[in-house]
Amino acid sequence: MKAFFALIGALALSACATTQSQTAEATRVQTDAQGNELRCERVSGSRLPGQRVCRTEAEWERIQANGQDLVRDIQRQPQSDHF
Repeated sequence: MKAFFALIGALALSACATTQSQTAEATRVQTDAQGNELRCERVSGSRLPGQRVCRTEAEWERIQANGQDLVRDIQRQPQSDHF
């Protein structure tokens, strides 16, 4: 059962965050129509090349915090031997 939760946690993190090498390689800063500074990154959930996503720094921080909250909630759930 621990392996199941570890897998769920790993999937949640991989969906919400990019690796440092991806970030360093694919991060670009742009400005949107309202003058907000956007950070663009290549985001993928698999080994296939990801799509380019542009968001404000606050949005990136919120996405990362949501992913961390999800993993924390999964880890706090009581473990059982049954699904």
